[in-house]
Amino acid sequence: MNGIGVAPGIALAKPLILDGPLSPVRISCTDPSAELVLLEQLRQRSIDKMNDTIERVERQYGPKESEVFEAQLLLLDNDELWDDAAAGVKDGKCAQWAFSEAIKAREEMFAQLDNAYLQERSADLRDLEQLVLSLAQHSGADCREGLEVILVGSEVPPSRLTDSSLGTVVGAVMEQGGATSHAAILANMLGIPCLIGAAGILEAAKQASLLLIDGDNGSILLDPDEESCERAKQAAAALRLEQEKDASFIGKPSRSKDGAAIGLQCNIASPEDAESVIQCDGEGVGLLRSEFLYLGRDAAPSEEEQFRAYTRITSVLGNRPLIIRTLDIGGDKQTDYIHIGPEENPFLGCRAIRYCLKHPELFLVQLRAILRAGALGNVLMMFPMIAVPEELTQALAYVRQAKEELAAEGVPFDENMKIGMMVEIPSAALMAETFAQQVDFFSIGTNDLTQYLFSADRGNPQLSHLNDPFAPVLLRTIEDVVSKAHKAGIFVDICGQAGQEELLLPLWLAMGIDALSVSSKRLLRLRRRLSFLQLPDCKQLLHRALSLQTAAEVRALLTEYASL
Repeated sequence: MNGIGVAPGIALAKPLILDGPLSPVRISCTDPSAELVLLEQLRQRSIDKMNDTIERVERQYGPKESEVFEAQLLLLDNDELWDDAAAGVKDGKCAQWAFSEAIKAREEMFAQLDNAYLQERSADLRDLEQLVLSLAQHSGADCREGLEVILVGSEVPPSRLTDSSLGTVVGAVMEQGGATSHAAILANMLGIPCLIGAAGILEAAKQASLLLIDGDNGSILLDPDEESCERAKQAAAALRLEQEKDASFIGKPSRSKDGAAIGLQCNIASPEDAESVIQCDGEGVGLLRSEFLYLGRDAAPSEEEQFRAYTRITSVLGNRPLIIRTLDIGGDKQTDYIHIGPEENPFLGCRAIRYCLKHPELFLVQLRAILRAGALGNVLMMFPMIAVPEELTQALAYVRQAKEELAAEGVPFDENMKIGMMVEIPSAALMAETFAQQVDFFSIGTNDLTQYLFSADRGNPQLSHLNDPFAPVLLRTIEDVVSKAHKAGIFVDICGQAGQEELLLPLWLAMGIDALSVSSKRLLRLRRRLSFLQLPDCKQLLHRALSLQTAAEVRALLTEYASL
């Protein structure tokens, strides 16, 4: 069988079929006061259990991994949720019935929103409903301590991935789910192979005693034969050996065999992520997604809150650079308090810098916080989604205004902060020579640049053949941007998924990319691969790659080169 791999790796273990969801007992209450007391008890017990989970996950895996449950805790410990449940009790429903109805009302609201991220938060609400119902009905799984299992279900709640009562979870397969669901994100963090979209796996796995899953290619084998099992064990052992070899490059320079350098930095989305930069010996942060401060809350963060978050990161990084991308809201990242309004295509809508320029009261707060953080660390600022020179000019004018305000107030800030822009819209790439005269650096966002070059939604699996980082037209576009940036004397990095494609590394080196900003889990592998490359060979390879016509031809060329 096949699914869609959303967390890499190979797992071989017994399938554990997750039972269907619990249903609330639907009875009318004759004593509302007693049910209200029970409802309050359920609230406290569920919050205590969630806090225990957060503490255990942080202890076993780390603070980043516990963030998924902290986000769920925010949904759970919400007065409006429990007030709605209490209203249901007063209307005559028992406690668990009333709570379930309150959850479903929110789930329906999320489902109606034309936003993939918020739609997938419905899974978190269902997870919380199951938590409360299990406490109300005193149900729980039998302890399977020491047994390795692959979880199989229509959806796998993130809480089940770390539930020790299920055994040692080594993989997960879902019929539904999404690549940006909390379960998929957590599986990546934990290093657990995970597949979604595996139609029919729930019924098929009930007949199997063993599963072999591959999170890289999405394959699933039911009751694999001895030879397949042996190959899987060898592949897993080989992967562990490769990871050990990667780790030996901690402390070594990011240079090719003949001394050509390319910086290796990390993409992060929160202050907690900064620790992973240090652990993998990253050379800084090439992209801080500052929208982490804005999502999942009722109001925009204050200047002080943003300032504290940024300085928490700089305190961890020391003198390593921190590039803060200004708010990139819209598209698949929405909040209730930022009213963009209905849009036919939000990825082509009023997002990122377009929204910020229309709302300077929001934009200036962030600019002030970033400038202030620059007084305490090596901070750079970057604007997303710049399409025309007028947008950049206006954004820089707001930076000047923020500086003037801070100076008038006597607040310390970085007067000479370097300012750059994302090159992720074709118009920006075509006008790179013009933009390079106004900024200190470019950061190429290959994810959006690719989908806009091909007019192909990168979230649509039917168009994955177009959203290919090996596409010659994308490579030619990037080379042109790099050439114009260096001619103007500014540095350029890549912060999209293409930057961490190991096969593409020789081309980035040959183009003269100054730095790559990647996942912390990929950094050491790239540094190790870089140490085997030689610049003259890479330049010849680039010349050949740019002469090809298809992504398949480029991939085949680079695969052959990597095997030499």
